[in-house]
Amino acid sequence: MHELGATKALFDTVMQAAKEHNAKKINDIYLVLGKGTGIEADCVDYYFTLLAEDTLADAAKLHFLPGEPADFYIDRMEIEENE
Repeated sequence: MHELGATKALFDTVMQAAKEHNAKKINDIYLVLGKGTGIEADCVDYYFTLLAEDTLADAAKLHFLPGEPADFYIDRMEIEENE
């Protein structure tokens, strides 16, 4: 169940970055996830959906990219900015 804590930290980082970039919507988040982390992509996706409800990330799609065994980080995200 360590996915919940990891996903909460991920969510907080995403929301802070969105705020810093004046985002009105987060569309896509690309994550590097190594097999050695023990973190399951399906669990991260599930918890992220729950955390993102009624936020800028409500409709965000998570994309998982392969990485080194211990990797778990945000590679990039795509947002819509406020004008």
